Amino acid sequence: MESGLDKFVDTYHASGIRSIAFPILGSSNGGIPEEESLSIMQRYLSRVHIPVEIYRYDPAATDDLYEEFRKRLLALAGTDESVETLAQDMDVRVQYLRKVMGTLQNDDRINSLSQLATVKGIGGKTLEKCFRYIIDNPEGVKVLSLHQDRLL
Repeated sequence: MESGLDKFVDTYHASGIRSIAFPILGSSNGGIPEEESLSIMQRYLSRVHIPVEIYRYDPAATDDLYEEFRKRLLALAGTDESVETLAQDMDVRVQYLRKVMGTLQNDDRINSLSQLATVKGIGGKTLEKCFRYIIDNPEGVKVLSLHQDRLL
């Protein structure tokens, strides 16, 4: 953790980073007590001259980007024929697109794109192609517009 923070402190300015948000590093899966992690992070990040946000990760928190992706994808495919056409347009196999769509429709435990990527049968490439298609084709769906600046 410390080597990563040290590298960030040394390179953020040259990389053009103007603000940053971190989860509390190492405290969820790394076994580092939260207060110790915060102390280490504060020691390093106090040396930067940009806004820094440190937050507690909540796996049950809703991801706005996920919700928008879900609305758009489900709105695009209403029939078997449209699912097949959509899969072809996305360059993904029909069965994989159906798996993604079925999960979006039926699994209320999924709240984020990262959680969706962990579902058995949904590969990273398939999810990436679906997401890219939704972002690149906003005119095909009449739902809230996705802010392009959030993808950078």
